[in-house]
Formats: sequence, C-alpha cells, structure tokens
Amino acid sequence: MNPERFKTFFPGEFQSFFSDAKVDFILSAEAHGFSVYQKNALWTTYQVMPEKVFTMRQVHGHRVLTITLDDIPQTGEIPDADAMITNVPGVFLSMRTADCLPVFLCDPKKKCIGLVHAGWKGSAQKIVEKAVAALVKTYGSQPRDILAAFGPAIRECCYDVGQEFQETFPDEVKLRHGQLCFDNPLANKNQLLSVGVKEENILDSGICTVCGAGYFSFRRDKEKSGRHLSLMALLDKRVADE
Repeated sequence: MNPERFKTFFPGEFQSFFSDAKVDFILSAEAHGFSVYQKNALWTTYQVMPEKVFTMRQVHGHRVLTITLDDIPQTGEIPDADAMITNVPGVFLSMRTADCLPVFLCDPKKKCIGLVHAGWKGSAQKIVEKAVAALVKTYGSQPRDILAAFGPAIRECCYDVGQEFQETFPDEVKLRHGQLCFDNPLANKNQLLSVGVKEENILDSGICTVCGAGYFSFRRDKEKSGRHLSLMALLDKRVADE
C-alpha cells in the first residue's frame, strides 16, 4: 500500500501504485506477462484492467520506450527496456522489482509520465537521466516541471557493496559500521537534480525492501523472492473528474 504522502504527491489526473508482498507479480509466461491470478489481483486491488497495462522485460540497460495508442492493447513479444514514457490517457506503464528502485515521473504541464527501473546497473548508466531527456525530447517537458517519486527499494542500511562501487558512485557510497554501503535512491536523486529537476519535486517513499516488513527482496531471499508491481497512468479526463 502506498504511503499517504506518496498517494497525494502527484496531481489528481495521475495515478500511481506499488504493491507489497501480498501478491507476487513476477513476470509470467502467460499473456503479456500476467498470469490469471495476477490479472485478477490487478482488478480486485487496483481496479486496473490488464489489457490497459503495458509490460516491459527489464534487462538492467538504458533503453527508454515511448508507448503510443497503437501499443495498447499490447501484442507480440514483450520488449526489452528499463524505462517507459507516454502521454496517452488510460495507459498503465508497469514494472517489476525486488530491491531495484522504481522511479515514477510525471509532468503536470505537458501531461506525460514515465516509469523507470533503476537497479545499480541502470543507475550507473544514468537511466533516470535518459528518461527525463526522453520526456523533454518527445513531449517538450521542462525538467523543472517534472515530479519524481521513489518506491520501495533496497537502501543504504542494507546495501553492502565492494570497493569498486566507489569508483562509479563516489558520492553515494559511504562507510557504515565498517562496511561500504550504497545509497541507490540518493544516486538517482542526484542524477535528477543534475538535469534540472527541483529538489522539492522529488519524493522518496523511504521503504527498504530488505528490512521493511512485508516486501520482497532478492538480496534477502535470493531465487525465492517474488516481485512488486509498480503502475503509473495519466487518467482519462472523464475519470479524473469523477
């Protein structure tokens, strides 16, 4: 369940969700990545129709997809990517995580959204910067107008790393109780700030997937871990006005 501040951070015409460990949304081999059970959960929990959801296969890269009206309902192979943007009302962008950072983006002025999968590999490739650049290029967004929110992810308290991380993330790796620890949300916040997103327009849920109760964590549970689902949509104006 999203914290209250997270739910009210975006204007009313934007809708965003992230799930917890009550439902495992791991990518299914069934139609467009959702099993029958997951489709039922989408509707009963979020009142989201599965055919309105666009799915990507996350590969820890830096590809950003632009989703148009022609892409819904989704057909064919699930594309490999780690970020999506759209300005089509009623289309839900989706991604799955179990420690990696979900970044929700929206521009209230240009009425467009983005959803970013930022694991450490994606963060090293500055995937969130590339998603902002895509909003600017595709829809004419100004970074100062963009709102960004971070969902549940592994945090510095639980993210022990090796010394090689210091070379890539010199400002986000700190010594904590004699162990180097990586702050991935801070890395993405710093990247957003560097491209002109305002600090007051960035909200962090603060949830750690490893030590926070009720969340999946691959680092903690390895292959037994399930996946959270993050969803974001620009609502149809008729729905937003209700």
